[in-house]
Amino acid sequence: MYRLFLRALAAIALLSTFWPVLRFAGLAAFDWLGLAVVIAAFPYRVRVKPGSASSFQTPLLGLLLLVCGAYLSVLSSWDPLDHVRKVAELFLDYSMMLSFAYVLSRKNILSLSEVLTLLAVSGAVSSVVCILQGQFGLLKSLMPPDEMGSLARMNGLTEWPIEAGRVSAYSAVISVGLAINRRPQWLLYVLLAVIDLYSMQYSASLTAVFGLIAGMTALLLFSKSYVGLFALGIAAFGLLAVALPSGLLGPLTSRLEGMARDQENYATLRIREIQWDQTVQLIDARTILLGNGYSVADLPGGDIHNAVLASVFHFGLVGLISQLLLIWFAVGRLLGDAPRSSKAILLGCICIFCADYLTGPAFARRALWIPLFLIAAYLPERRSSHSRPELLGRAPGSI
Repeated sequence: MYRLFLRALAAIALLSTFWPVLRFAGLAAFDWLGLAVVIAAFPYRVRVKPGSASSFQTPLLGLLLLVCGAYLSVLSSWDPLDHVRKVAELFLDYSMMLSFAYVLSRKNILSLSEVLTLLAVSGAVSSVVCILQGQFGLLKSLMPPDEMGSLARMNGLTEWPIEAGRVSAYSAVISVGLAINRRPQWLLYVLLAVIDLYSMQYSASLTAVFGLIAGMTALLLFSKSYVGLFALGIAAFGLLAVALPSGLLGPLTSRLEGMARDQENYATLRIREIQWDQTVQLIDARTILLGNGYSVADLPGGDIHNAVLASVFHFGLVGLISQLLLIWFAVGRLLGDAPRSSKAILLGCICIFCADYLTGPAFARRALWIPLFLIAAYLPERRSSHSRPELLGRAPGSI
């Protein structure tokens, strides 16, 4: 009975993963529900097969280095109190996501297949809201104040249009990966992917679109689904040849046309390039050693839209290593013993992650990090010559 309670609570928490617009007392619903899962699962005991899930030593070391980098960079911060506050929030966000992933995988509360399905459904629900906002003008009260009344970009159940596009991309890649490997329910997963793809015209995030193309290509290639890859190519060609000239892609049409027309002078890209150049010019030997702090006063004219540069700028080389360790927690699972189907979905999600990580302020954004942490938590860390993938649905890392 207690296990059923934990499963239900964990399922509700996962469903809220991509709905950060739903907040209570200043915290997202996932924060409260995820914390409840971690606390409720603490007394629950279950035997897990050794080597069937990831070790968490790498991300824990990453968190330790984050604290060290924050301690060093406080010396350079223009507002030490705000620096400490923001770093504390960053540390708690990472800790919450990793604790939730640890509990689900180590306590064997949900299988990886169930986790992926719930993430796909969570993303698709946000995509449905995005469609309702863009096509029917409903639920616009959920939009940020500065986007209110704009017909350009919708945010669904996320906080920003860019985040809505990323969530749709994650959900689409996960759904297609599940459709390839879960034959009886393939039509359901295809439907979820179609909803996600359709909604992306209203969030109109170019980063998400390019991340989706890279992620879907990587997923299909790694899964050896060449028919699906061919279909993806035909669909992409059809959009460019038919939908784009006729304006069928809604707000996304104008953004794609603007980028194609202006190329190197496209406003969004140009602004980010200028900011990257300014950030690089401000990085000197002292910055590499100590960082410049993480307070609002330390920002070089706003959030840095490249997390690699931001890591070095705010926390120095120690901060960069911290971020690389957190990322390696997911990337390293591609070298492990997990079934190919699981690693294909992880690889697709990593491509989407990289597209956003390198072009936006990516620290502790749950909708960006949690899919990687969750999938990585279920996959074994090392390749063993004596191990073999279990039957579908039996091993923690199989889907």
